[in-house]
Order: sequence, then C-alpha cells, then structure tokens
Amino acid sequence: MLRKKLALLLAVLMLASSLAACKGGGGGVTTDAPDGTSASDTTEAVTTEEPVTTLKQADVPDVKYDGGDFNIWVGGNVTYRDFTYTDTDTVLDNAIYKRNETIEERFDVKILVTEKFSFGNYYGSGPGYQEIMRLDKANDNPYDVSFVGTHDVCALATQGVLENLNDVPYIELENEWWDQKANEQLEINGVMLYTTGSITTIVDQFTFCVLFNKRIANEMQLDLYSLVREGKWTVDKWGEITSLISEDVNGDDKMDHNDKYGSLTWNDSLLGVINATGLSIASLNDEGAITLNVFDEKILSIIDKYTSYAYTDNCFNIQTIANDRTNVRRNMFIEERALFWLYNVGDDNVAFRNSETLEYGFLPYFKLDENQTEYANHIQEAACYFMCVPRMVQDLEKSGVLIEAMAAESYYTVRPAYFEKQLVGTYIQDEESAEMLEIIFATRVFDLGGFYQVGGYTTNLLTQFKNEATNYSAFFESRRRVAELNISKINDSIKSYIIGQ
Repeated sequence: MLRKKLALLLAVLMLASSLAACKGGGGGVTTDAPDGTSASDTTEAVTTEEPVTTLKQADVPDVKYDGGDFNIWVGGNVTYRDFTYTDTDTVLDNAIYKRNETIEERFDVKILVTEKFSFGNYYGSGPGYQEIMRLDKANDNPYDVSFVGTHDVCALATQGVLENLNDVPYIELENEWWDQKANEQLEINGVMLYTTGSITTIVDQFTFCVLFNKRIANEMQLDLYSLVREGKWTVDKWGEITSLISEDVNGDDKMDHNDKYGSLTWNDSLLGVINATGLSIASLNDEGAITLNVFDEKILSIIDKYTSYAYTDNCFNIQTIANDRTNVRRNMFIEERALFWLYNVGDDNVAFRNSETLEYGFLPYFKLDENQTEYANHIQEAACYFMCVPRMVQDLEKSGVLIEAMAAESYYTVRPAYFEKQLVGTYIQDEESAEMLEIIFATRVFDLGGFYQVGGYTTNLLTQFKNEATNYSAFFESRRRVAELNISKINDSIKSYIIGQ
C-alpha cells in the first residue's frame, strides 16, 4: 500500500508544473577543467535501469557537437552533487549516470563538472560570485551553465553578468521540468536570471518541514495528519501541543539538551515561520518589482505567536549549544526527547534511518490560522544553489539546447530516482508522510527578501531569535530605510537588463 501511495505521489510530482525538480558521491575520472581546477568526467560505465518512458521531449534541435565538452560549474555553501556520481550500485547514482550518458550520446558531447563548495557565511561573496565575476572580467567563460549558491547568484544578478533565461534559445520555462513556483516568484520586472527544477534536487532537500515522533504522538492520542488535512494545523495548535511537554529528565533543576521538550527549534525556524504565512520578507508586486512585506500584520502576528511558545521551557533551540550541535539535535530526537523538530526535509534523516526504534513522520510548517487557505514552506536559501547562464558563455544556443534537454531527461530519470531512494529507501515510514511531502513541495516560498538579503533582515533575525527578542516590529522599523534602498537598487539593476536589450 505504501509503495502504491508513493507511486501516485511521484506521478503527481512529475506531472504538476508547480514542483521543482542527492547526495551522490564525487566519482568518475578526474580531468583538468578549463580553468585548471579539478573536473569530474562522468562517462565511467555503471549498470543502471532504463528511465521512465518519456511523456514529453524537450523541443530542441537534433544537433551534434562532435565530441565537444558540455562544461558545468557547480558551487555553493553546502557540498551537494547533482551531476557526478560514485561507481556504487545505488538508484540515484545510476540515474545520474544514465541521464549524463543519454545527453552525451544524443548530442555527442562530453560532460565535465567542476565543483567548488565552500561552507561559510559569504552572503554574496562566495565561490560562485567570485568565479563568475572573474570569468566575466576576463571576457572568457568556458562553462555552458552554472549552478551558483543563492546569495551569490543574486549578487551576480545585480551586476548584470547573467543572461535573461527568457531569452536563452530553447529554454522553455513553462515546461513541467522547471519549477513554476520559482518562476512565478523569482522573475523580477519580467526578467528571469536564475531558477530551479528537475535538473537539480537540492531545493527539495532543503525545504523546511516539521518532523514529529510518532510514538510520543500516539501516546498523546494526537492525529497530526488529520489536523493538516482539515486545515487545523496552525501555529496556535503547534504551540498548544508543544506546551504539554517539558521534563527535567536528569533532575538537575535546569533545562538543557539533556532534557525533554515539546519542540526542538533553531534560529532559522523564524524564517520558516514568516514564510509559513504564505508571505515573504520581500516579494513581487503587481508590476513585477520587489516590494517590502515585513510590516504585514500576518507576519508580525505569527512571529508574536511563535516566539511566545518558542521562548519557553517547552522548546529547546539547538543553536544555543556551543559545540557538537549536529549530534546533540540528532540524539535528542532519536532518544525521544522531543515531539517536534522544526527543520528541513533531508539533512538529518539518514541518521534517523539508522535508529532501530525511532518512528517519525513529516508535517508542513503550520499556518497562521484556519483562515489561511494553504500551507507554505520556506526554502533554506543559504544551503541551495540555482541554475544560471553567465553572459560570457561561448555558445548561447548550445547552452540552451543542452540545459533544456538535461532538465527534461532529469525529470524522467533523476527525479524519480531521488524519490525512490530518498522517500522509499530512506525517509518515508508511512504513506501519510508521502501525502505530507506532496503538500510541502507544492507550497514552497522563494523569499526574495532572504535571497537578496534585503536590509540584512534575515541574518539579523537569526540573532534576534537566538537572543529571544520580542519587539520585532521595532526591529523591522530600525532597518526599514536600508531595506527600501536595497530594494530600489535591486529593481533598478534588473531593469538595466531590459534597457540593454
């Protein structure tokens, strides 16, 4: 029954144009990339199954590139591999291999992947920004397509060094292998400079969700899935349930990571809560320009409600721990010392799978109230990267042909494998969680305020939450002028793409 449900979920995910497109290894034969760095040659033979029967082909010409290179540059804040694979017999690695092999044979190209991952708080000055700007100044970009960390790609967008994807030959963003939510929310003034879709699964991995311990929920006679289905999974309902659990497990008269809580939180959860309203720190207005939203009463209301619960002894913020946060948070959840864990879809679930006793499920982030029509789920932008085409590519038509073809092929091979490996093989323990993930992935929010770091709000919000601040309206007001200046500059810089046409 579970596999039947998952098969239905996958069909919905593949056919719904509103959805976006795993961690593989870094295998293959190492060769020299065009700039002398290490690049992965992914043509090593790996046994794999045939892809799902193609329902729709990319509308690109049947051209051959005479054994030339298809150069892909990938870089971001988190090491994540969508285009290279190990030689191990895994569903996902085999799918990546098959996808690459199909593109190589169809167009007579050699796929080369150059990766530069560097973890750190760059906020627009990381490896992606530095590499693309270096190549642009040199007037020589050997890469056909780039996948650049979120803050870096936004910084590049304001520098005028990216192609408008709407103008790249053969890329048809309305096709189902491109994420329509991203297209709706990221196209500024009619200009689309970066996006995502089936060509990468990183956005799926870092979409926010709420994990819950099923045994604790059963003991409390909670039917959390029904709350979601009935539209009653709200911030107040989460807070009400969370408030029922607080236990000094070791009896030392202080609440710390050794004790039991209703919810585990982290600083970034506040960003998830803001987007849970369906709103963003900044988003597009009716004219297609970015506008500031932080003073919307719905945002202020959900922050007040959330923090009134999150700052109590019923919640534990794992980022208040100085060291070993990863193991602490995992152990607390595995050892059933929290009912809820506000996090993301993919980061810790492999560790949870190794537990012989833990039973858990997925929920979307809670709504502000029952009047809100749908759930909404934040994307952890600092961890993601997005597809873009730098303006100095050597052959723009070639880039368009290969990008569109690879996105379509990913839709029929890599994306099903991602769900088969991650959902069936790793994450999902019940069919209801499959249903919840369908909701989560269909209701993602691409927050331009966070993407472009408008007013420094998102960075400083993390500190505000960690310090248990309360007057968020005053905090937003203190940075209003800077935020509005930032937005004005971003809007003007994107307009320059139109003027330059």
